[in-house]
Amino acid sequence: MHDMHIKGAGYRQKRAKYNAYPGLRGQKTKNRLHRPFQSDRPLQKLASDVTAFRLPMTGERIYLEPILDLYNKEIITYALSTKPD
Repeated sequence: MHDMHIKGAGYRQKRAKYNAYPGLRGQKTKNRLHRPFQSDRPLQKLASDVTAFRLPMTGERIYLEPILDLYNKEIITYALSTKPD
């Protein structure tokens, strides 16, 4: 059957796993908004982002939200949650 490319009646092709291309790593992106993302004093400008991680054992998602000080690029605090709120 393999040589003749014949498939059985109950044959279903497996779906490929989702794989997002992460892009080039280690390069900074251009400041296209022309906003000042630097600061001359601590705690003057803060930035945050929410990132989702899937736990391998349970398949459950957890969400990480770090808060970054743009003065010295240091993470001030972070929060872990099971909901993206």
